[in-house]
Amino acid sequence: MKSINIKINNKDIVIKKLPLGKYAEVLNAFDKIPSKLGSFDKLSQDKIIGILPKLLSDSFPELIKIISIASDVSEEELTNEYGLDDVTLLIKGIFDVNNFNLVKKNIQGLLKKKGIVKKMNIGLKK
Repeated sequence: MKSINIKINNKDIVIKKLPLGKYAEVLNAFDKIPSKLGSFDKLSQDKIIGILPKLLSDSFPELIKIISIASDVSEEELTNEYGLDDVTLLIKGIFDVNNFNLVKKNIQGLLKKKGIVKKMNIGLKK
């Protein structure tokens, strides 16, 4: 399975491509983030990183859960040992290894051929 390595706090972290079960867990966790933060299907990686401070203040437990599921870093470790700069590295790694844009493009292409949908939200957008 595809993975990338990043270094945080002098520790090597391996970010693995999400298997389908974990991808579903991440999407379910996104549903628990308050709607006042906006629609995630319209957010890019840069916009998500830009609103990270607001996400942390308004949706801390949900955000930590999402990052933990997607990175395999424990919620406790994220909460007690990682700074905002570390979390942004993790988010970037998650986006990079999972190639969300390609997934969305491929699924939309298949569905358009079948005439099913014009647009589709896969939960995350790079």
